[in-house]
Amino acid sequence: MDSLRDRLRARALPTEVVTLPATREGDDPEEITLRALPADVWEALIEAHPPTDTQSAQSAPWNYQTFRPALLAAAVVTPG
Repeated sequence: MDSLRDRLRARALPTEVVTLPATREGDDPEEITLRALPADVWEALIEAHPPTDTQSAQSAPWNYQTFRPALLAAAVVTPG
């Protein structure tokens, strides 16, 4: 019998299609699909992007400059 952890990992993660507005007049909007990250991937991202000393002093959980782009890159399933 599979463990609860194995069954949860096998489940499809939630996805969401997001429509980005056109950046230039006459361009079409762009759709991207984002997928929720498994907990272990989320934790690895946090560990890979620790806050700076200044951010830590402000109780930041991660580096705001590097974490957000990495999170987006990890969550994007399909551009366009």
